[in-house]
Amino acid sequence: MRKAITIDFDGCLCTDAFPAIGKPNWPVISRAKAEQRAGAGLILWTCREDQLLLDAIAACEDWGLTFDAVNESLPDWIEAFKNRPRKVGASEYWDDRAAQIPSISQFFVHGPGDDSIELIESFPCEEAALKPCPFCGSIRVFYERYNSVVGERWRCWCADCLAGIDPGYAQSWGTVQDMWNRREPGGAVNG
Repeated sequence: MRKAITIDFDGCLCTDAFPAIGKPNWPVISRAKAEQRAGAGLILWTCREDQLLLDAIAACEDWGLTFDAVNESLPDWIEAFKNRPRKVGASEYWDDRAAQIPSISQFFVHGPGDDSIELIESFPCEEAALKPCPFCGSIRVFYERYNSVVGERWRCWCADCLAGIDPGYAQSWGTVQDMWNRREPGGAVNG
């Protein structure tokens, strides 16, 4: 059964400006698109109704994001489980109000090869450590190794506020580590 991801709208796909449409949250939108390219089904999961819901769907389409379902389980999940429960069935729930749970140390969005993204929560060596997020203070900061048209690249980002560094040219984790670890609280760059 394919991976199903429910994604909240206000505060997750965009800044929370309800009932207006907030500014797009490009890191979340980009990650959702990558998951979809890798075969995951995306579900828009929101309390918006009627015209407010239609406005949210239109905004997502303007941002290049389409969904396989809206406020219900994926059609293939409904078929497989032979039910349509009120709780949307999914492998992952992306929501700005979600409680943090322990995460795995490494996973692939797709797999080795084109369009793959490898998320690395921790390295076994201390010299690869990333400092807490300078914006929100979270210690949930990840390395990400991904393939681009010019080869393997590295970036890092905070799992809580989604602040990140992706210079586009980093061919090793050390390059982004140096950039990330120079940042001081408040977003200033040291050095």
